Amino acid sequence: MHRVAARYYLDDTKLEILEADQKWLDNRGLITRIGLICLAASIAVGLAGSIAAFPLEVPPAPTPTP
Repeated sequence: MHRVAARYYLDDTKLEILEADQKWLDNRGLITRIGLICLAASIAVGLAGSIAAFPLEVPPAPTPTP
């Protein structure tokens, strides 16, 4: 194989590896983004449930007996 052809072949192989790596990083970023959105949604639902568990009106306290 000629030196120039070998160099082009090597560069082409490196480029293919970088493209595959970029595709994996894009997929990983998407999975991470979806996970973060699910985490934020679960925190919001938990917070809303905690707030809804408390009564809106506090009943009056009973009068103390002597």
